[in-house]
Amino acid sequence: GLAMVGLYARTDGLTPPAGDDPALLAADFAALEADWPRAFALGIAEVRATAGDEREAARARVLEYFLLAGDDPAVPKARTALASALF
Repeated sequence: GLAMVGLYARTDGLTPPAGDDPALLAADFAALEADWPRAFALGIAEVRATAGDEREAARARVLEYFLLAGDDPAVPKARTALASALF
């Protein structure tokens, strides 16, 4: 779907990030590998660590992962974690 296209576009030609690369890019690479617990954890950590537009971008990214992950068992726990990060 469209979300997957965005994921591939963001990660095309890039190498998996080292520790100091942007958290959301690291989350994208985890998502590419369907490592949903890691993708969600990185995305939600970025929601917690940011504010304003950056926070909104991180929140939108996590929501995109929820769509991609479908009924993966990691989703319900991550939804709860995202809600608690936002409030």
